[in-house]
Amino acid sequence: MKIFVIYIIAFICMVSGLPSVNSQQWSDPINISNSVNSYGSFPDICVDTSGVLHCVWRRKINSSNTAGIYYSHSEDQGDSWSNPQKISAGDDGWASDGMIVCDKSNKLYVVYKYDINVGGENIWFTKYNGQYWSTPVTIADDWPGMFLEEMTIDNNDRVYVFWRYFDHKFHYRYYENNVWSDVYTPYDTLPGSYFLVVRNAMCDDYNNLHCFGLYDPPNGSPTQTGYYFYNYTENKWYQPVLIGVNDSGDPFTDLTVYNNNPYLVWRETWGSSPWHDGTFYKYKTGEQWSETELIVEDPVNPNIDIIYDNVFIADEEKENDSDKIVFYKKGIFNQWEGQMVVFNDFIDLYDLFNDTEYLYILLTGKIDDENILDVYIMKTPIDSLIITSAPKIKSLDYYNPALEQNFPNPFTNNTEIDFELYNGGQTKLIIMNLQGKIVREFRLGLRDKGKNKIIWNGTDMAGNKLPAGTYYYRLIVDDRQKTKSLILK
Repeated sequence: MKIFVIYIIAFICMVSGLPSVNSQQWSDPINISNSVNSYGSFPDICVDTSGVLHCVWRRKINSSNTAGIYYSHSEDQGDSWSNPQKISAGDDGWASDGMIVCDKSNKLYVVYKYDINVGGENIWFTKYNGQYWSTPVTIADDWPGMFLEEMTIDNNDRVYVFWRYFDHKFHYRYYENNVWSDVYTPYDTLPGSYFLVVRNAMCDDYNNLHCFGLYDPPNGSPTQTGYYFYNYTENKWYQPVLIGVNDSGDPFTDLTVYNNNPYLVWRETWGSSPWHDGTFYKYKTGEQWSETELIVEDPVNPNIDIIYDNVFIADEEKENDSDKIVFYKKGIFNQWEGQMVVFNDFIDLYDLFNDTEYLYILLTGKIDDENILDVYIMKTPIDSLIITSAPKIKSLDYYNPALEQNFPNPFTNNTEIDFELYNGGQTKLIIMNLQGKIVREFRLGLRDKGKNKIIWNGTDMAGNKLPAGTYYYRLIVDDRQKTKSLILK
């Protein structure tokens, strides 16, 4: 039976001096790293087949030039964590960018950068067999300027590690049957100066690799996002696919694979001058790519997860001088609905993932102590987000606005857009084309609760008639938003 998504419940008011958390839906932040007088940062996490959570992160040890990779696990779905354990080599170098995966036998594999000269020129590897961690060994040496980018594992327990180098191509090797492969560079024969980076990788049921990252062909265009596909049976990398349309020079991308298809989120510039950044979403079904959808303006660190056909996205956004993590889901009317999860002066989002019962967010922040950066986890029950029984829609609560379908639709000359605010706030209505560009904006200012309407005549900011086609209209009230589509004839 088709899965329906229920509406996300209300924001709670922000409490001065404390992180604001939607306590009705998400847990309070749970400290993983307990870094005491040091810093915990750049975490990665995985869930084994028994539901145990395993997390690694970087912690400064003695000085600004000394850091190690630490590990902790939770056997009660994130409520409590084991004492942090250092698993990286040495005490006089700089370890960073730790990544962790788990195989079907619950063995753990960790890679990280480590260099005693603080250059990040080596990749180190260690594994856990259920009793102890192996002695770390290097798996990629003498690569000056190396950037460790991604680690993933397939259904045959083959572990892949990706990195990039000054040659602007991505490289990888894999670990299978306790042996490391040669180093591979898939697109080293492409003519010209390409810039190809894998930032995210996942395998499907057939062990094919779906990869997402940066793509810059040698034609003077800005660095954009690109998709890379490896066919396991054919042992072949297909030609790169350009995904983005504008500059995406920073590496804010994420990918998940669902029903053997890739689902992508990323950040790139959009609109006309002055440029804005946006979180964008796109997916592939078979050989067909969907239209690109704009989720929100001015984000960083977008992450994606899918549970029972329901798409969830989280990203980090600015609120005055502070940061907030915002959680989005596709509603029952195919519209994106947003919810602020946590609000703090200093937070960063690293992952959105699930086990059989909970959806989790992995983050860092100065939450317990404004002078100490720690690693945290937050969770919400999956049952609170989706239902698997008969169709049911939860009533809108006090905080969420109601956005009606425009009428008439389709329209030629004028259409009316009605909405109701159950709680007031700074309000605007924007009209976007299918590429996410704002073509018309109605800034309505501070509005009280109650019913409102906008009449739109199908023109842009300059009063010019827009071409016929499908457009999105989005109501934004403070942190809350609703989006629907309309057709201009």
